[in-house]
Amino acid sequence: MTERREVELIRKALDAVKADWKTTPKIVEIRFEIGDDHTGDPAVDVLVLIDNATKDEDWTSENLDPIADRVREEIEKLNIDRLVHVGYRRPDDLAEAAGRP
Repeated sequence: MTERREVELIRKALDAVKADWKTTPKIVEIRFEIGDDHTGDPAVDVLVLIDNATKDEDWTSENLDPIADRVREEIEKLNIDRLVHVGYRRPDDLAEAAGRP
């Protein structure tokens, strides 16, 4: 499978995860990159952007692990031989890191 095809399939799968997610915390966007991880293994790095209004007490593994599980399940269904790494941020955190108010 070509990398371009992998990107297309992963994008479609992650769009479905976002569209279907109805519980807390609210997903506002899912970004990803494919490449190699720090050990040199083929990987998909997924960044889930969680609504800025999410309360700090909702940033728990109890709430976030199901998102990662769903992301991994959907990518595994594609038979793409890449490790899946999932991280979380608020959009405001990204803007702050980029030096934007």
